[in-house]
Amino acid sequence: MELSFSINYPLCFRLVLWAAFMENSCCVVGDRIKVLAMADLPYELILFDVDHTLLDFEASEENALEICWEEYFRQAVDFGTYAAAFRKINLGIWHEVEAGKLKPVHVSQERARRVLRHFGLRGGDAAKLGRRFAEGLAAVAKWLPGAETTFRTLAKRYKVGLVTNGLTTVQHPRADALEIKPLLSTFQISEEAGIMKPRIGIFEKALKEAGCSADKTLMVGDSVRSDFQGAINAEIDFCWVRPVHATMPFQFPKPAYGIESVEELNALLP
Repeated sequence: MELSFSINYPLCFRLVLWAAFMENSCCVVGDRIKVLAMADLPYELILFDVDHTLLDFEASEENALEICWEEYFRQAVDFGTYAAAFRKINLGIWHEVEAGKLKPVHVSQERARRVLRHFGLRGGDAAKLGRRFAEGLAAVAKWLPGAETTFRTLAKRYKVGLVTNGLTTVQHPRADALEIKPLLSTFQISEEAGIMKPRIGIFEKALKEAGCSADKTLMVGDSVRSDFQGAINAEIDFCWVRPVHATMPFQFPKPAYGIESVEELNALLP
């Protein structure tokens, strides 16, 4: 259904109409304001990945790496060597989690243990290092360019939610700092949910909490391995936020949408 009214109507009448349709999507066309009823929107729920999709993970990671290097590794290795090794170990850890070989709850301490062992610091406190790294990540919550405006704009027209393979102690503080929790219809963190993307269970939890069906949901993310495969498993449309120089693996179908940054969603969705 599509409704419209002239912006030349008396102010009081226009205000009443605006209040009645403020929950819908609208645009100005010539001298008329066109309102799209929610039933006409392609989706009811938009699920977002967090890191590399909405937030600048590199900024958070750099802060965490610097803190841990100063406190644990400065005397043993230069920052560049340490950071490169940490990132390689971290990537391997998350691949193991996605493959079901390691539980999300064990990520923080196991990652720290492997880094300490890599640099021959076997007497280091892995639990404490893991906590310090998580605290460093949680301390920085930086939107990617255009992401905040896009997210808050879409939240006025759709239900929105977050589905992230991350740690509870990292993702909750960042969401609090950004003041976005009141906008969320669902917030699924793998460590908290006990299920990782791409497993269907974490998406089923999100859909149930948001009260939406898979066919009226869009998943937005940068990872083919976790976000796209998860969307396929859950039979949810997928919008790929394509990382620089990335190509879609041949075994995957074409996603519903492909964009370079989240801010392009405003042009794709009414």
